[in-house]
Amino acid sequence: YTRFTTETIRKLFPQHTKPISGWKTTDMAFYEIIKRENYFKITFSLCSDNLTDEQRAACDRVSQALNRPDRKEDWRWKRIRNWPRHTIESEPNSENYKEEIYRYLNTNWREIQKFENDLLNKTE
Repeated sequence: YTRFTTETIRKLFPQHTKPISGWKTTDMAFYEIIKRENYFKITFSLCSDNLTDEQRAACDRVSQALNRPDRKEDWRWKRIRNWPRHTIESEPNSENYKEEIYRYLNTNWREIQKFENDLLNKTE
């Protein structure tokens, strides 16, 4: 996995003051690039470890805005969004392989930015 976050996500989900999340960081929300042998996909996940009341309220607000109620009251990990899986057709280590990955990542990045803008509008 490669994990990353954005300023928008940090605005929506307040950080911990110490690295006490399930990822051992101050962030409770991450995008994850999941890479397998011939494909990758991006997901957006939350971790409920050591949540403050403010962070729990942020989770509830986002769940409501996305119409994604909690399936379990005491969840630890919650996947909020999955982007489509991208199958990589090119041979590893080829120039086409890199170009294909960059093209898919750029597509996902545009979709992530739209997702975040929509989410901000729904939660404000």
